[in-house]
Formats: sequence, C-alpha cells, structure tokens
Amino acid sequence: MKPSQLAVGHPPFRTQPVREPGSRRLLIATGLLVAASTVRSLRIELGGLSIPAHVIPILFALPTIVMPTFQRFPTRLRAVSVLFLAIFGFAVVRYGSDFGDLVKMITSALTLVAMALMVGKREHFVPATVALVVSLLIANVNGLRGGFVDFVGYEPLKNIGNKNAYSIYALPIVLLAGYCMLQFKMKLATRLLFGASIISSAFILFSGANRSGWGGLVLIGVLLAAQTRQWRALATVGALAAISYGALVWLGTSQTFDHRVQQTRDGYSSDDLRVSMFETAMDIGIDNPVFGVTPQELKYELARRIGGDSPVLDTHNFIGYIVGSGGFPLLIALIALGIAFFRRPIGKLSRDTINAHDLVRMIVVLFVYRGIFSREVFFVGPFPIAFGLALGLMLASQDEAATPPQSLRV
Repeated sequence: MKPSQLAVGHPPFRTQPVREPGSRRLLIATGLLVAASTVRSLRIELGGLSIPAHVIPILFALPTIVMPTFQRFPTRLRAVSVLFLAIFGFAVVRYGSDFGDLVKMITSALTLVAMALMVGKREHFVPATVALVVSLLIANVNGLRGGFVDFVGYEPLKNIGNKNAYSIYALPIVLLAGYCMLQFKMKLATRLLFGASIISSAFILFSGANRSGWGGLVLIGVLLAAQTRQWRALATVGALAAISYGALVWLGTSQTFDHRVQQTRDGYSSDDLRVSMFETAMDIGIDNPVFGVTPQELKYELARRIGGDSPVLDTHNFIGYIVGSGGFPLLIALIALGIAFFRRPIGKLSRDTINAHDLVRMIVVLFVYRGIFSREVFFVGPFPIAFGLALGLMLASQDEAATPPQSLRV
C-alpha cells in the first residue's frame, strides 16, 4: 500500500505498540469523570467559569500523548479546525471582555483531539465507552431518585441545567453504546450494562418534556439500523425500543409526554418564540455579515430586537448562534468542518475503518439535529468526547489495517 493511500500522517507500518496502557487509563478516567461533571458541587470554579471534572485527564494527556502524536490527527481536520477557532476567537476577543465562550470552545476542541489520539488501539474504544455508560447510569439513577416532577419529568441534571440539557448529555453516549452492541463482541455483563443505560435514558427522556430528546432517540435507532443494514441490528434496536416502551407504560407515566404532544398539536408559544429567535439571529447576521456582533453581544441584541421583559435571550440554535456571533465567514468555516468530518478518508479502507467512519458521520448528524434546538452542543462534554472517540476508533482501525502480521514487521 502506498503512503498516499493512507490518511496524512499515517505511516504504512508500525514497529511498536501505541501508547499502552497510559492512554487507556486516561480514556477511562475521562469517561468516569463525566458523572462528576453533572454535579455542580464537583465542578472546579476558575475565573468565573465552572470547569467540568472530565477536563482534568485531558490536561494530563496534552503533554504526554497529544503533543508527541499530533501528526496522527488528519490534516484536513487540523486546517479547518484552526480556521474555525481563529474566526470564532476573533469574534469573542473583539468584544473586549468575558471570554467564557472562547474558553469553552477551545476546551471542547482540545477534548475532541485528545480523545481521538488517546484511542491508540481499537480495543481501547469499548472500555472508554463503558466508562461513559457508567457515568450516564449514575446520572440516570440520581434523576430517578429525585422523583417525578409534573409536566417536567425526571431531572438528572437538576443542579446544572434545565430539562433540555439532559438529552445533550445522554444522546451521544446512547449512540456510542448502541454502536458497541452492534459492532463489537462483548461479555454479557457489558451488554446488560449498555442495555440498562439505553433503556433508563429512554425512560427518562420519554417521561419528560424534552421533545428534541424524543426525536434524538428515534434518530439514533434509525441511524444504527441503517448503518448495519442487518436483521440483527433491526432486532436489537426493536427489542430495546420495546423494552423502553414497556418500562414507560408499566413503571412510569406518559402524563408529560401526552401533555407535550397536545401542546404541539394545539400550537405552542415556546415554539413560536424559538422560530422568532432563530430568524432574528439570522437577521442580525445579515446586518453584520462579515464579523457578526460577537457572542457576548448577541444575547443582548437578540433581546432588544424581539422585545419582552428579559434583557438577554439565547438563540437556542447553533446556526443562529454562529451567524449572529461571527457572521457568515464563521458559518462557512463550520460547514467546512462538518464536511471534513463527513468525508471518507482517502485510499482503500478496511471494513473496520468504514464502520468507524460511519460512526463519525452518525455523530455529525446527531450533532446537527440536536444543535437545531440548542447552541450548547458545542460545549457540553459528551459531544466532543463522542466525536473524539469515534475519530480515534477510525484512526486506530486505519493503523491496524496498515500494520502487517507480527512475523512480517520490520
């Protein structure tokens, strides 16, 4: 195989194992600490920002793993990521104060890169996902222990976010768990753990009022079934859906679900406001097409144009946030980044590499869907973590496909 057939920065043969076992320990620590990130008292307060605990292993990985192996990260992703961060950084710095969004965006980017480079072998992927699943289960148990709240449901992230925040945490982890169940051979105990996380997450989401969470679960089921195109996948997805529905009917209540559906049919003022905020954010971007009005000023300008009692308004949409904050150059950079993730690597690819890249594509689709309802997809930990794990699985699959048998290594 010619070097040109491989992703940039990937030698055709490896002569020694990749980062074992330190990277595996850091991957697991990052996943487990996502649970601590769901509790406000366990976050680190620094300069007015609330830093989630899962950032700590990432900081350890930067000098020991990321910097020595950064050439493994695909060149096209490096280029468009730097472009996006540069334009976004300019938009934030131009305001002159309150750099919180820039710090969070850089943290998300470093998390994605670090997770990708810590997956040195395909066998690292499942333990890292197990750690995330354990964190999700901890959050789910805490939410269920808190009891049911009328017309809200269970609140796993009660201390740090509203009912909409939970699905941003849960959906990428559910996608990774479902992918593992369909693509990897695992012990029965691990499969039961993954199944419990998916079913409990579905129970919490469908008991609650977050319609984007309902749609996200349905989307994940469709994506996984379409990706494998096998009866086994359809049967697995169908069984998990049936068990989740049974748990909701027998152990829970559909009160909030039914109420939300009826509100949607009758017309819901919150939906009209969300549409208005998106349209207004786009108008702000059209009025300021090159530089936007900065992320800090956008919330004030949005509130001023829409009117009402609140001095600030959130766009609740990642496209409106990007266009209003940094103008259309920032939107073009974001689209270029999405295309870079979505495109297949160059060259002849193994089946494992193709499957792993399918996971990257599924996360892109889930990110876009969930981002329609919240700009927080950029900042909430599980999304950059999931992107990094999927990309790392793809890179490790490429490496292992390019490595000859032990007896042929030079």
